[in-house]
Amino acid sequence: MRPTLYRTFLSSSFVVISSLSLASCGPLFDSGPGTAPLNPAFNKQWSGTWTISLQGAQPSTLNGVLSAVLTSDGRNVDLGPICFGGGPGTVRAYQDGSENAHWVGSLVCAPASFGTCPSEVFTLAYANALLLNNGISVLVQGSVTGCGATSTFDMTFTGT
Repeated sequence: MRPTLYRTFLSSSFVVISSLSLASCGPLFDSGPGTAPLNPAFNKQWSGTWTISLQGAQPSTLNGVLSAVLTSDGRNVDLGPICFGGGPGTVRAYQDGSENAHWVGSLVCAPASFGTCPSEVFTLAYANALLLNNGISVLVQGSVTGCGATSTFDMTFTGT
């Protein structure tokens, strides 16, 4: 039953709902202090493509933006909005000695209606951002729950 639900969701209301929720940020969810300064090139409003892959469903893509704002000491970057369905949508990722920034935690997005399910909740657990060839790549992972089922998802943003 889950693949049919998500095919309906991804083909119809996903783009509309996601576009609306990507337009607003909520409270910040911090994962800790960075150990060294990040590359200043992170600090930008990126335009690109979001792709979401839910377990048992075909991936779906949409155009969007991602804001990456370095903290004053340059050791953390605030990434957002990354919450589908509204609600809080910014996480503070930190540098851990490599060229990427990551966040680990639990960010519960506001419930949203998808396809035939009146209420789905995305819970983000991990985010990783990496600068690549004058662009950015961000991976967000977590789970989605609704209508008596839970599955995992991967969401990626590729931007310039």
